[in-house]
Amino acid sequence: DQTKTSMNYMVDQVDGGGWGVQVGSTWKPINMVAWMQQGRSINEGLRTSTSYPLSSFSCNNYSFANTNWKVENSGGGTVSPETPLQGLIRSHNTTQASMASQIGLCAIADAAKALGYHNSPASAMDVYSDNSFNAPMTIGAVQASPLTMANVYATLGANGVACTPIAMTRVTDKNGDEIDVPQADCHQAIDPEIAQTTAYALNQGVVTAGGEAATTQLDNGRKTFAKTGTNENTYMLTAGFVPNVVSAFVAVGDAQDPLNNTFDNKTINGVYRSEWFGMYIATPAWKQFMNTYLNAINAPIDNNYGNPAQKYLTASGVRATTNNQNNQSNQTTQNGQQAQNQNQEGQ
Repeated sequence: DQTKTSMNYMVDQVDGGGWGVQVGSTWKPINMVAWMQQGRSINEGLRTSTSYPLSSFSCNNYSFANTNWKVENSGGGTVSPETPLQGLIRSHNTTQASMASQIGLCAIADAAKALGYHNSPASAMDVYSDNSFNAPMTIGAVQASPLTMANVYATLGANGVACTPIAMTRVTDKNGDEIDVPQADCHQAIDPEIAQTTAYALNQGVVTAGGEAATTQLDNGRKTFAKTGTNENTYMLTAGFVPNVVSAFVAVGDAQDPLNNTFDNKTINGVYRSEWFGMYIATPAWKQFMNTYLNAINAPIDNNYGNPAQKYLTASGVRATTNNQNNQSNQTTQNGQQAQNQNQEGQ
């Protein structure tokens, strides 16, 4: 029965899972965190382009095989100038590329690791590995387990406190004596002001007219922090959280053969679309789970989270694409992987 498997696609390969899924635009809040960690404003106007020299993304001794990275938004082209905040609200790929070309990939990789991110493949779990470390990483061309991405969003929803996901909280032997279980190792991973400002930006994608995450709004007016995503035509995605309560990540796709069994011209539950996006199929699943869970535990509605820090809202003039090389990592590995022309859909 090909509809059944012993593989747990929700976890990393080392835990009995698969190679993970490419997370598409659900990665973009990580770029926002890295941007603010470099002291930059989310309302800073940036010039964007559809072609970026890969030398702009270099950090330390990493290098890339190609000369330029071609990237465009879901609908084609670019919007210039645009702020990081608007780039997240509209889920524009070219603005993510502009941000990354200025702060370098090391800053983004370091932010991802701090938030609890790692790749799913057992042979390439470090975000700096050839499996992920290239310019398209900035628009989600990585392979992660849903559990990992849910954990990244949990960090954003817990005021920047990251915890290791654990499956057991208490174990006793036949005599009733407790046995040690793995610890969550909760710690302050990022500045609370950055977590709050990133949450603010995510909510703006929900409440702003034309925001790509508008379809994620939860029931009863609950303040919603979520991001949709589409990895080309292979995976439909949605991630989000209710602060200090629950986070969830949904990926819909063919885990066995995503490159050949795509969403193009598919009829799903009686609905035909020539082109599918995360908001059409992953978002309804995410909303149903979140609403059902929150109702089941009678979670109170607390709409006070997501208060941005003023220092990250201060607008500035339009800046050209440059590379500040303000990197935090001491990695020195050479990376010759060819950067691909990935057009991660924004919706």
